[in-house]
Amino acid sequence: YRNSYSKEVLKLEILASSEAEAGSEITYTVSYKNNGNIRLEEPKLTFEYPETSIMTDDWSDDDRVIVRGDRKVEITLDDIQPGEERSETFKAVAFGIDNETVEATARMEYKPRNLNVRYESETTHTLKISGVPLTFEINMPNRVEPGSEFSFDINYFSRMEYPLSDLRIKLNYPEKFSFKSSQPKASFENSEWEVGVLNRGQGGRIEIQGVINDSSMKAKTFEAVLGFWQDGRFIPLKKSVRGIELAAPPIS
Repeated sequence: YRNSYSKEVLKLEILASSEAEAGSEITYTVSYKNNGNIRLEEPKLTFEYPETSIMTDDWSDDDRVIVRGDRKVEITLDDIQPGEERSETFKAVAFGIDNETVEATARMEYKPRNLNVRYESETTHTLKISGVPLTFEINMPNRVEPGSEFSFDINYFSRMEYPLSDLRIKLNYPEKFSFKSSQPKASFENSEWEVGVLNRGQGGRIEIQGVINDSSMKAKTFEAVLGFWQDGRFIPLKKSVRGIELAAPPIS
């Protein structure tokens, strides 16, 4: 028997939308075809969902599943006959910041008939987050006097179809800013707030008081991030950045 097999004989591709809003459910169709004249035996398909996604498939009743994680599914398939084409579908809700790209990966491992070596083919799909249907902004005065207490707020509102859970707001303060109080109270180091669950049409506000003690008169920048925790990772959804000028106090 002459080994004339080439792993390019297996055509593997992921078919899905190229763009979607954050919070949209994406259907990934993994298509595979045996373009050769040798049967491909013991095929195993691994699909890795994008890092910033939530799997919506329920694989619990599928006896083909040999590995199931938060972002990965591995299934065994029937042998692929010469010329045969089949597909599997995978569903997930995509998240990410506006204009960010997220990637899914499919891998097929198999053994050509009469060969003892296993081959592997891999393909990826890139999805662009075309928008994030969340309102999230910092409102603050344009100018404050150094040493004078002032207040500002962070507003958020969801128009996303998918309910968001484990939401957090993180706020990065500029140097020389002294935190005084907030309503509601911060959950961590006066710079992080738990939002919890946010359904479509719901929102809220965080009010913060503080002082900037800086005689350099340089403008200061505040950055807030709205996101959620998944698998020990913080996944950002929306950012808001605002600058504030320091005004010289009036001379008396």
